[in-house]
Amino acid sequence: MAITRRRLLQSLAALGGAAGGLLYVRQRGEAGGGPEPEPIPASGPFPYLSFGAGVIERFESDYQRHLGLRLEPGRWPERAKTQLLLSTDFFHFDADESRVIGYVAFYDPAVAACSNPFARFV
Repeated sequence: MAITRRRLLQSLAALGGAAGGLLYVRQRGEAGGGPEPEPIPASGPFPYLSFGAGVIERFESDYQRHLGLRLEPGRWPERAKTQLLLSTDFFHFDADESRVIGYVAFYDPAVAACSNPFARFV
């Protein structure tokens, strides 16, 4: 049977879809026993950043309330660390590591994808 252009494109699309699916599952850590999260130092998940009073505690309570998951005191998954930064005003001020970071609201992309898409231009 001769390979037609249609069969070649279908095969390439199937391979690309399978590879993308494997990468997605692998990144999420659901492929079975993903890497163990790093321990969080006493100064929080980002020791080089200065968080305002109560920011970490408010995020932990909101995380548990919205997602139904409890963050262990010494270990946070990468997703929680990312969501913490997205829930603060860190990116509203061009990721300035020298300023004190305040809590805005729990970031949930299902509710609002971006609170202010033009924040960096203001």
